[in-house]
Amino acid sequence: MLSFRRYIEESVTDPFSREKTGRKKIDDMLKNPKKYGVEAEVKIMTIKALQNAMAKGQKISVQKAYDKRMKMGGRKKVDNLKDLIKSGTKIDMPILDYAPGGFVQDGFHRALAAQELGIKKIPVAVIKRKR
Repeated sequence: MLSFRRYIEESVTDPFSREKTGRKKIDDMLKNPKKYGVEAEVKIMTIKALQNAMAKGQKISVQKAYDKRMKMGGRKKVDNLKDLIKSGTKIDMPILDYAPGGFVQDGFHRALAAQELGIKKIPVAVIKRKR
């Protein structure tokens, strides 16, 4: 059996699902983008690129996004996610949804948990809606 550190090094994206985001409509968009009139793909992104995209979409810095989540009890959530990843549980992938009139993102805590475990890249559902 691989040590956890070696497992992380050899299978960078394994702790994250490449099929599920935890949001039914987004998952459906990934499976059938034409039905929804969107461009949808699963991209492998670095943690830093994901965090930067999320913060940019919110029009704040990565540090402010981090601080905001920690004020809302985020440390406990991040630690719980880390425990799930260590136990081998598949984690839903984060979302970047570039919707007209608003930006939707989900997964900052997951990205932070992965970062703290030394994971460099994770799958991300990227949705671009046609205007």
